[in-house]
Amino acid sequence: MEQRIVDAIRELEQLDEQTNAPEPLYRISADNGQFLNLLVRVSGAKRVLEIGSSSGYSGLYLGEAARANGGTVTTCELSEYKIQLAKSVYEKAGLSNTISIVEGDALETLKTLQGPWDFVFIDAWKEDYPAYLHLVWPHVKQGV
Repeated sequence: MEQRIVDAIRELEQLDEQTNAPEPLYRISADNGQFLNLLVRVSGAKRVLEIGSSSGYSGLYLGEAARANGGTVTTCELSEYKIQLAKSVYEKAGLSNTISIVEGDALETLKTLQGPWDFVFIDAWKEDYPAYLHLVWPHVKQGV
């Protein structure tokens, strides 16, 4: 993994330790990030969808793998603070051309996105998981 991506990951881990963020930041573990990266790489996924960006932490792992496959990541986020944070992190990591952020409530924005998706990572409001799955399942490429 490129050093600037590693640096962006470390920056977010340090930010996570601070308690003065204007909103709670949620992120997966580094082990889960590496696992997602591996899944995207070995599956050959080129069109990756992430529902719930938060700080952009998981997006870094997904974006690095999608770019290695010649693909892109589309990520959905509602919070303006988190959108700006993720954009900044993606820029620092050199992934802003690989990862695009769809702003707004994913329950609405997912209806406007075009599939097919090779890989989908749902990591947003847990109570909405069934609705997210219902919206994306018809657009997930089968047999990947």
